Amino acid sequence: YPFLVLTDLLKKTDFFCFAASKIDNISKNIFRISGYASSIILIGILCGFPGAAKVTADLYCEKKITYEDALRLSVFTNNPGPLFVIGTIGYGFLNSIEKGIELYLLLITSSFITGIIANRFIKQCDKKITLNTAQNKSTENITLSSISDSITSAFFTMIPITAAIVFFAFFSEAVISSNIIGAILNFLGLNKYNDISNAIVKCFFEITGGLSCLIPIIKDSKFLLPIICSICGWAGISIHMQIIGFYGKAGIDIKYYIIGKIFNIFVVSVISIIYVYI
Repeated sequence: YPFLVLTDLLKKTDFFCFAASKIDNISKNIFRISGYASSIILIGILCGFPGAAKVTADLYCEKKITYEDALRLSVFTNNPGPLFVIGTIGYGFLNSIEKGIELYLLLITSSFITGIIANRFIKQCDKKITLNTAQNKSTENITLSSISDSITSAFFTMIPITAAIVFFAFFSEAVISSNIIGAILNFLGLNKYNDISNAIVKCFFEITGGLSCLIPIIKDSKFLLPIICSICGWAGISIHMQIIGFYGKAGIDIKYYIIGKIFNIFVVSVISIIYVYI
């Protein structure tokens, strides 16, 4: 919630214009997006999902970025933020801020690699818009009124986000309580993996609760980091529904987001395995 307030406030300042002026050439050459759009990469790095998706959708609807920019951003900017990775996973689950930092750097590196590679395959789109010519000018100064508006806007944005988290956390528990997975494992003679399978089911739907169950089960530290990276790369159905909701309302094709997410899982898995074993 605080990060959603922050991102809404940043849209009311010269932040995006300032960032664009500094990294325009780099972003065009590396990620094939405009400098103004590439400032959303910073939002993704600092705030995590679904903040980058929301800002992408907002700026596209305001005609401040192109449709191609929105598609390319959707491929690689939706990643877990530092507060979740370093704080929740690192400090909270692993009892190590250092491990959290390692994990976060691996995730960001893999997202950049995903963006560099995947965006080479997104061709020019027929869907064109006329950009808002005022995009390079400051919109307004930060005032008490604008802060209040951002707080209110972020609150209403949080409603569907919170609903998705609660629903899929409940749904994963319902699947586990139904004992369908346990029955299948018993039939296959694999009932000793029941705890792991339940944790994986939770991770599939909502990764915070899933990781809290899965991490204590995994004893081999060499397996732990790649597994966590892969799960964070997946993000969970809960997060996907939140992000797809923002893109869907803005009319941004979610196909590239899904392709990028699948590719990113592969990239982060490979990178984390190399990091651990080499």
